[in-house]
Amino acid sequence: MNARRAAAALAAMGIAATLRAAEPEQKTTAVPEQKTTAVPEVKKPEGPTPPPENEKLNYFVAPWTSEGTVKPGPDGPGGQTQGRAMCRWMPGKFFLACMMESKDAAGAPTQVQSMLGWDTEKQVFRSWSFDNHGRFEAAIGTFKDDTWTWVGESHRGGKIMQMRYVVSDAKPDAYAFSYETSPDGKTWTTDWSGKYSKMMPRSSLTPGVRPTVIARPGLTPTPAPK
Repeated sequence: MNARRAAAALAAMGIAATLRAAEPEQKTTAVPEQKTTAVPEVKKPEGPTPPPENEKLNYFVAPWTSEGTVKPGPDGPGGQTQGRAMCRWMPGKFFLACMMESKDAAGAPTQVQSMLGWDTEKQVFRSWSFDNHGRFEAAIGTFKDDTWTWVGESHRGGKIMQMRYVVSDAKPDAYAFSYETSPDGKTWTTDWSGKYSKMMPRSSLTPGVRPTVIARPGLTPTPAPK
């Protein structure tokens, strides 16, 4: 019995070997190497460039304080004013945004938001302003002999007046101003005049010396505590 079983096992192994030899040989197909294509760098389109004339407006980019005199008129009895202003470039440096706040002797506040820039089509400076009294103005500006002159229209309560705003005696740290109105563009009345002074940056302070505190509009400046 053992011999028969051994013979049968050998016969089975021989048959399996014969079947394996009869099977077709499977060829392995090589996968071609994929070439990496370099992605060209995409350059961002260049944005528009602000006009070189805007460099003249850089003079106003700073925090300022103001003091002036308002003449008696429809808006009140007039008197002394104190205020402050801040001008900054909008992104792109095409338009300068300015915020001005002031108070008269009675404490009545005035707030003005204005935009200034160069009109490349008309080749002139332009300004637009709006205030908390419902007045809005549009003006054209010229710069000559270190003097800015803005002439336009002032709209308020359905009434239109000619306006003229002049910035003169410009120095690195201060300038004089006057705001005038006219019913016909011929006879002008000065409504407000005074001076703007640039606030001293902290980096320019003398070590060991305390500066005078700049008061808020309508308040009297007081020296800093020692």
